[in-house]
Amino acid sequence: MKKIVLSFILSSVCLLGMSQKSQIDLPITWDDTANVDYSVIGFGNDTANLAVDPTSASNIVLGIVKPSGGGTQIWAGVVLGNDSLASAIPFSAGNTTIIARVYSSAIGIPMRLKVENESNAAIASETEVNTTVVGWDTLSFDFSTPVTGTPGLVFTNTYDKMAFFPNFGTVPATDETYYIDYVAFIGGSSGPSKAQIDLPINWDDTANVNYAVIDFGGNVSSSVVDPTNASNLVLKTEKPSTAQGWAGTTLGSALATAIPFSASNTTMEAIIWSAASGIPVLMKVEDQTNAGIFVETLASTSRVGWDTLTFDFANPSPNAQALNFANTYDKVSLFFNFNVVPSATETYYTDDVWFGGASSGPSKAQIDLPINWDDTSNVSYSITPFGGNISTVVTDPTNASNLVLQIDKPATAQSWAGTTLGSSALATAIPFATTRTVLQAKVWSAASGIPILLKVEDQTNAGIFVETLASTSKVGWDTLTFDFSNPGPNAQALNFSNTYDVISIFFNFNVVPSALETYYLDNISFGQLITGISEYKSNPTFSVYPNPANDVVTIDATLLNKVNQVIVKNAVGQIVLQKNVSAIDNKLNVSNFENGVYFMILSSELGTKTSKFMVTK
Repeated sequence: MKKIVLSFILSSVCLLGMSQKSQIDLPITWDDTANVDYSVIGFGNDTANLAVDPTSASNIVLGIVKPSGGGTQIWAGVVLGNDSLASAIPFSAGNTTIIARVYSSAIGIPMRLKVENESNAAIASETEVNTTVVGWDTLSFDFSTPVTGTPGLVFTNTYDKMAFFPNFGTVPATDETYYIDYVAFIGGSSGPSKAQIDLPINWDDTANVNYAVIDFGGNVSSSVVDPTNASNLVLKTEKPSTAQGWAGTTLGSALATAIPFSASNTTMEAIIWSAASGIPVLMKVEDQTNAGIFVETLASTSRVGWDTLTFDFANPSPNAQALNFANTYDKVSLFFNFNVVPSATETYYTDDVWFGGASSGPSKAQIDLPINWDDTSNVSYSITPFGGNISTVVTDPTNASNLVLQIDKPATAQSWAGTTLGSSALATAIPFATTRTVLQAKVWSAASGIPILLKVEDQTNAGIFVETLASTSKVGWDTLTFDFSNPGPNAQALNFSNTYDVISIFFNFNVVPSALETYYLDNISFGQLITGISEYKSNPTFSVYPNPANDVVTIDATLLNKVNQVIVKNAVGQIVLQKNVSAIDNKLNVSNFENGVYFMILSSELGTKTSKFMVTK
């Protein structure tokens, strides 16, 4: 009996000596482990534990692991708390936002947050945003825009339970680790000290600008990585088959400043990605305080891939209001494939949206020679396909670190289908001269013998042009030389007093293909054709063989004394090999040379001598 009494007394003392930990509640910082019960509940195979911040050893965060396979569900997540919060989230009209600091090792990861009633799981709402940086990112979860197919907030309901779903909708190929810190209800705030969205919009300054958008009619939009440029952020908009024909997306609730329309400044421009040409895109501007004041106008995509569309509000859509310069227009919405209900989900991307009346574009330089497609951040590589061609800038299929222009010529294209390099003209005219008549281009083709026509013309006068032909000599990448001193049949002759500032290329010219043909284009440059070298016209005093060659050439320089330098130039005068030598090596490896004409220049005591040879593989 004494033992029982003593045991009871000891147990009571232990319980009295323990400090009761409070239930988890917003805001959640994970730092007060002594006083707050930070227990969480993983589900769907996710696990979660308190961990050290990977960027700050003094900070405690919640680490979440989403395993690969092994029973992991696409909806795996973590309840933030041991079932529920201590108090209900105080949602109300205009106060619908929760923020969370989230750490991810990748951009564009979908993070979903769900709130529900702890005693009734049918009362719930979900919203989702994507990470925009590698590392810590402050995400704003606005429950006024719930995920399509999930219930909206009902302010008379109680929401006292919260679940977080990292990389929602995916079972990862390898284990993924995420961290979450500082979860807080901020009501109607757009986030911690972020500026209101305003023109020009480019989606890149996520740390300082609130790029939240408002979808309606069934659209689903989020900030993601540009599918054609991993260093660029854009707005992705999906229009599912369940959407309305008029589904659209408002770019923010309103702009920080009204659009400065005037009699001579009536255009807006936007860079749009579409998987098809001919897609009607409607832009609407309105007064955010008066929905009855608005103007709408239409433009259509002209190519697959990125396209710069101009929306001229001086030409409103049929039955739409006319632009009134006395009105305020401070809200912008985009409607992709307007008035069409798609048969399957359609995906679009939006970048750089700006007021065209005040600027020609978002500070990108006009395209100019040489063209290599790599400086997408600073150069506008807009192109203009015609005759049924489809062109877009893509990753080089043979080199993942290189960008090139892909040109598709479908069976429905015209035989003369082509692509103009630029939306209109080059920044500077091509400086043709008597000894400078050549353009070179690196092209990829699936066949040899493909005729390729290059055309140069005057942007202000389409009647001034020259065309010349070259053909591919192998499968894969090939460097072609286009000599405009040798124009094509029935074409004008090159006139050095004319201006030539537009370049167009025509793959498989004068042929209608039986099936889709794909070509790639890179490195278009201007140079000098070295056919008039005086040393070559005279006795070169050395020879190169075999000629043509494909892998190794032999140099017979027995008539020259003390060769001290070897230089090899291509047809436009670019040095492709240069080396100083004490005695000439009579073998030279040319296996890595492109097909074409080359000039070997040997320097010796007898002076400089030149010999021509060809490489054909």
